[in-house]
Amino acid sequence: MNSQRINLFTLIKLSGTALFLLCFITEPLYAQWTAARPDGHAPIGVHAEHTHHKGEWMIGYKYFLTYSDRHLNGSSEVPLSNILDNYIMAGQDMTMHMHMLEVMYATSDRLTLMLMGDLMFHNMSHAHAPGFGEDHSHNTSGLGDTRISGLYMFYDRNFQRMHAEIGFTLPTGNIDYFEGYNMQLGSGTVDLISGLTWLAQRERTSFGAQASGRFSFYDNKHDYRLGERVNATAWTGYVVNDWFSPLIRLDFNHRGNINGQDPRLDPSIDPARDPNLQGGQRLDAGLGLNFYVRQGSLRGVRFAFEGLLPLYQNLDGPQMATAFTGVFGIQYSF
Repeated sequence: MNSQRINLFTLIKLSGTALFLLCFITEPLYAQWTAARPDGHAPIGVHAEHTHHKGEWMIGYKYFLTYSDRHLNGSSEVPLSNILDNYIMAGQDMTMHMHMLEVMYATSDRLTLMLMGDLMFHNMSHAHAPGFGEDHSHNTSGLGDTRISGLYMFYDRNFQRMHAEIGFTLPTGNIDYFEGYNMQLGSGTVDLISGLTWLAQRERTSFGAQASGRFSFYDNKHDYRLGERVNATAWTGYVVNDWFSPLIRLDFNHRGNINGQDPRLDPSIDPARDPNLQGGQRLDAGLGLNFYVRQGSLRGVRFAFEGLLPLYQNLDGPQMATAFTGVFGIQYSF
């Protein structure tokens, strides 16, 4: 299994090197940056990465599947049996489904408003230490937090664009579950979100980079607040024809530990209930496929897929580690 992962990572790295060379060696500059090509949007797993022209609307749907199946302490794997020597129970595997609806409207060529809402389904299988009950599964489901923001495009020349995002989240996600911090559906607080995105195009290639963060500044009703969540990602795409573009991406995530503690969650029972075992960093490599309909009754519709695998994880653990993330999306601009 490890050799298969290494071979896959090597293939992704070689593909990225090939696209990088195409970008900087073989391609003349595109005359003007445009969204009317298949790589006019980033890989579908990236949020808030484009703006629109005045009066333009976009409606989109995204589906995220994330699967976790082992524990790490730092970057080292911890056997489940070792964890159960110190805790009553621990997760065996976890599946997270997220259905996201996004609406964007441009009040001007500079400013685009965005609203995003989630419907989430979490399932975790738990193993128990000997003598402490039967193994079981637990589910949580419902709305996640709602995201409202503005995207201001402040640079649009020299075949490049840059825009900043500023906004907040509303605490519409339930945080009343007893199975650990990672099973909650929201933060329980109004959080600040911010980001900066850079885009560039050549005749058949494109690049993008984004830095973003989400920050909680006060405790929720259960006496804790989530740690900072910071993301940095970069991607490049190649235009095969006027309707199809493959893209590759590197994605780095940092998550801080929880400040405070939910008094209902005993950290001696399960590491998922320990506020000091929720932080860490992860570097993913992703491969995306973008499809853009240019003619007919579906003109303006985009379909996209992306799969991400972790290249590196360093977690405050023992903590469940991500094994795979898959994304599908459809977007329509009018």
